[in-house]
Formats: sequence, structure tokens, C-alpha cells
Amino acid sequence: MLPPRSLKSHCASICLPAWILGHDPTRRIVCASYSQELADTLARSCRTLMHSVLYRALFPETRLWKERSAVPEFMTTVQGLRLASSVGGTLTGKGGDFLIIDDPLKPEEALSETLRKGANQWYDSTAFPRLNDKTRGGILIIMQRLHEDDLVGHVLKQEGWEVIRLSAIAESDETLAYETPMGLHTMTRTAGSALHPERESPYGITLSLDSNRR
Repeated sequence: MLPPRSLKSHCASICLPAWILGHDPTRRIVCASYSQELADTLARSCRTLMHSVLYRALFPETRLWKERSAVPEFMTTVQGLRLASSVGGTLTGKGGDFLIIDDPLKPEEALSETLRKGANQWYDSTAFPRLNDKTRGGILIIMQRLHEDDLVGHVLKQEGWEVIRLSAIAESDETLAYETPMGLHTMTRTAGSALHPERESPYGITLSLDSNRR
């Protein structure tokens, strides 16, 4: 969970699928956002990254298939793919090893019980069943919290999840440990500090903090 304008879509919908396919070009990844237009924009950026000179040098075994390079569904030469869909869209006949849901609702849509329930029902009946292997497949939901019964709230009621919550303003002292190719690193924050003070001070992100607490 992240506040808005924190590069969550860049990390989750652009870089992560490219990274997964770079390490294993046979993987199949379904990426969904609140609209098909947004999903296609993120897919286009991911495809551009994978065509870059740097990416091709880092992952020489991963190449995109020219015959299947459409933005909504592009494939690798060994049948891996990145599929872009909207939350609420159909996935009939499609499946994936990973499901990435990035901003399932617009902020204003979270105020509608009908739209919240629609997104939650889409996850239960359409998205989750699309995992190729439900015991080993991975699901990532990345969003700012918008309501107690938004998609994050909905799935947390059903089963245990690993939750990473980065508030716009730290509510208490925090320490986050994470693995990198260079070893274990830690990030610490003191209560009241901004997530990225070089971009936004605590005085300029009151609304972002409030949106995390809804």
C-alpha cells in the first residue's frame, strides 16, 4: 500500500513484469488496472523497456515475438506473455503464473458501494481463478487505501497476506528490511517523517496521508 505519485505503477506494472520475464521468459503475467486505457499505457511502457538496449544486454535470453507484439498482449519468443486487462474485464480462456492488480479503483469510485463490490467480485470470480497454479502462483495488489472495503480490505478478510504498507507520513518509528543483490538492507523512518521528503514535505501531503487512513 502506497500513497499516490509514489512510482507504484512504474515498479509493479512496468519494471516487475519485465524483470520476471527477463529471468524466465516462459512466465505468463496478467496485469490489471481500473481501465483498459491505463492498462494499455502501462503495457506499452513495459514493452518499450523490454526493447531497450540496456534490457536486451541485461537479459539476452529474453526476446519479444514480433508476430505477437500488440500492446494488450505481447509474448516472448518462448510463449511467455504480459496480458493487460481492466478490472471488470473478461479473462475467459486466459491464465497466468502471476496476477498484478494495480489501482483497481479510481479514488472517486471507492465512494460507490456498487463499484467497490464490482471490483471485489471481479477478483473473486474472474481474476483469482485465472492463476495457472493456485498453490504456487503469485498475486500482487498495489494501491492506495481508499475505503475499509476496497480490494485490499476485501482480500485481507479472506486469508493471510504479506502486507507492505508505506504511509505518506510515518505514524510511528519504522524499520523495513529488504534483500538486494548486494545483500540485506534496511530503511528506517521516524514518526512524522515523509515517505519522500525531497519531493513532498509532511506539510504538503496531508491529503495523501488522509487517503491512506480511510
